[in-house]
Amino acid sequence: MAGCTLATLRMYVDRKAWPVPHIKVRMNMYQEQDPIRTIIRREIVFPDSVSEEQRNRLLVVAKSCPVSRILENTIAIETTS
Repeated sequence: MAGCTLATLRMYVDRKAWPVPHIKVRMNMYQEQDPIRTIIRREIVFPDSVSEEQRNRLLVVAKSCPVSRILENTIAIETTS
């Protein structure tokens, strides 16, 4: 998921020709027990040169990465034999 987030952000930044030399993504996944649910925490770190407006837009773009979209939807597992 971190790789997908980085690739999505890099494509957007490059398309906009914004001077963003690096982006860091930190991920942590854990499970809560009551009720049982899995939580993925994603922290995106931008350089200080990124404006607040750019930062807010990039956070929206990060949510649109394909893996994020899959994981945020309901997932059904259908097993056949």
